[in-house]
Amino acid sequence: MDETMDTEAFLSDFLTEAEEHLGVIDALLLQAEQSNNALPTDRIHELFRSVHTLKGMAGMMGFARFAALAHRMEQPLEELRTGARAFEESDWQSLGDCFQGLRRLYLNLAGSGREADPSDVADESASAALPQQSHSIRVDTARLDQLLEIVGELVVHITRLHRISSELSELSGSVGAWEGKRQDAGIIATQLSEVMQAVKRVSDDLQESTMRVRMLPVASLFGRFPRIVRDVAEICGKQARLTIAGGETELDKTVIEQIGDPLLHLIRNAIDHGLEPPEERARLKKPPLGRIALEACQQGPSIVISLSDDGRGLDRARILAKARGLGWFTEDATPSEQELFAVIFRPGFSTAEKVTSVSGRGVGMDVVYQNILRLGGSIQIQSTPGEGTRFSIKLPLTLVSAKALLARAGDRILAIPLSSVAETLRLSEAERKLVHGSEVLSVRDQLWPIMRLDRWFGSERAPESSVGRPAVVISDGDRHLALLVDELLGQQDVVMKSLGDFLGAMPGISGATILGDGRVALILDAAGLLAEVRAQVAV
Repeated sequence: MDETMDTEAFLSDFLTEAEEHLGVIDALLLQAEQSNNALPTDRIHELFRSVHTLKGMAGMMGFARFAALAHRMEQPLEELRTGARAFEESDWQSLGDCFQGLRRLYLNLAGSGREADPSDVADESASAALPQQSHSIRVDTARLDQLLEIVGELVVHITRLHRISSELSELSGSVGAWEGKRQDAGIIATQLSEVMQAVKRVSDDLQESTMRVRMLPVASLFGRFPRIVRDVAEICGKQARLTIAGGETELDKTVIEQIGDPLLHLIRNAIDHGLEPPEERARLKKPPLGRIALEACQQGPSIVISLSDDGRGLDRARILAKARGLGWFTEDATPSEQELFAVIFRPGFSTAEKVTSVSGRGVGMDVVYQNILRLGGSIQIQSTPGEGTRFSIKLPLTLVSAKALLARAGDRILAIPLSSVAETLRLSEAERKLVHGSEVLSVRDQLWPIMRLDRWFGSERAPESSVGRPAVVISDGDRHLALLVDELLGQQDVVMKSLGDFLGAMPGISGATILGDGRVALILDAAGLLAEVRAQVAV
């Protein structure tokens, strides 16, 4: 067998395991650094085991430079864990340098599939880019056992369905004796109903268990950020430490991979723009070490990831002045706090006085916003001057399926994710208002834009009055939009399918699903619709 093909076949597995061990090494080296160059004995053994395993894995793959660097770390760690000598600060620094070399080699292997000299690979902290996404996943055997058990139960019920189907075929062939078979037909129909209910229950269990196989704790992502925080703070001439909570919260692997870059941008921004320099913090009687907190928790069918800092907070006056200078607000405009904060997500906006390796180009926060919208999520900002800022990102637990509200608009059936639905109502004359020629919904002293979905999809039917028609109010937290439809058809679990590259991105549409009767329904992208309307209607 060709040796090159062997390496390629096992490279994916090597990268998956290597990333786990590099994460352990990174966390332990940071712990030593933050504990005055000391580690408990059990942590030293854990550090040695990860380095030793990496060395063995690299040797098996033929990655000589990787194995050599791991060996340079292994030897002093062996002496430390056996008590042969104590470690000085320079020893920990040497281990850190070796680790950075291993990290660069890993990133190059993930990107090109080949091993390069670590000195020839750029340091990722200048660009703290995240590793290439892995196409494999480690699964707890208990979850696989549960899947196997459910599939076995499904096979039993399918066998019963085959039997009932055969009996029905036999019965339908006895046309002449139908009168005498009515009782048998009733029994078979009852059996069929019972089996179909059992199959539905098992298929629901199978769907949920399969989705859980794809779930990973967010700690697998959060663990990459402590060193990034330290390195970016050092570049910015500041001091910062990251605290993590809720790392055990589980999220779909695809969502975890795609939320990494937005979180990276938010972290870099919090350090560069949010945290004050040490001398300013001292003047404000704040601790010199700035605090960055990353938290995750589940809220129903969604997960909320919050990133907060204890820095200076958003400068409202500065943001407004910059936005006015760009022509986004008139001089007499008085935007609300959320309208003002939303400005920082626009492309090209930055309050940085100069461009650095960390920020200043006005693209980072736009990337954050667009990526979160693409995931069907939303982001909210809370900021208190002098105390800090919190970004809260709400995301679906999975991109595979969702509960949706089905509605008819013209001749189209649409699926609206329930996670985006704030309420439903039937539009009354008193609730319909006109503002600058546009229809708005007036509810509880608030004005929300109205979108007629039939017109949005280009229906050519004669215009009808909006009064008396159902409206679905969607929201991303602070913004609301009333979607006018012809009929509400109830709730349904939908399996989301991509529209594919052929159709490309469609504003306001995140995918499609197949309904129980075989028809195709488009799945609305609530965040995309809100963004579209925000650009057209000023309310």
